[in-house]
Amino acid sequence: TINCDGTGEAPNKEAKLIRNLFCFNYDKSERPVKDHNTAINVTASMHVQNYDVSEEKSTLFLYVWMSFSWKDEFLNWNRAEYGIDKIIVDSSELWRPTFVAFHNLKSGNGDSACANHPCEVKQSGVVMCVPPCQYEALCVSNTANWPFDSLKCTMFLGAWLENFNQINISRMSNISTRDIEVNHAEWKIQSAILLHIFLPDNTSYPSLEYVFTLERHVAIYGAILTPGFCE
Repeated sequence: TINCDGTGEAPNKEAKLIRNLFCFNYDKSERPVKDHNTAINVTASMHVQNYDVSEEKSTLFLYVWMSFSWKDEFLNWNRAEYGIDKIIVDSSELWRPTFVAFHNLKSGNGDSACANHPCEVKQSGVVMCVPPCQYEALCVSNTANWPFDSLKCTMFLGAWLENFNQINISRMSNISTRDIEVNHAEWKIQSAILLHIFLPDNTSYPSLEYVFTLERHVAIYGAILTPGFCE
């Protein structure tokens, strides 16, 4: 927590900078733009670390690092004055876009999908937050080629409070599964795509649609499909 009640000189230049940025006119409840007609460009990139599948619940559970980046017009400074390129600040001290995974809301953990985390603020005002998050995607199965069946799982992530006049989701947003170290014992992610959409019942609020295609590991059914040889 930033201490704005301190008296006297700050102990070092970083403490002085943080105090000057946050303790006077900064309001984390307001969008950080000097012209209220300006939409904030937010880049939202998902890095899948692990996943699990519940066939009973038709749900794909995703464990990810979400990278959110935007420019805060009130958090910039002269590097020559402080000799500092960036600072680390807890996410609770900053204005942040209110992105929510809509399927998580239905299961009751929409507000707690992402943990509190430190964020990086660069001297230009560019903010990057990379929280660990747990999301849920709803799945539809295709058993036409059983046991080589597949799942198509869909998840929606979108702005909860800010409309498209206030937030623009950058086309630089992406999704990556290359950080997965251990594949699921039974299901393998074959593809993951990201679409920029507006939900039909919420057309003023920008959203992202993630579509995952999973296939069942063939090796699991090798013993079933391959004749045994006893000789």
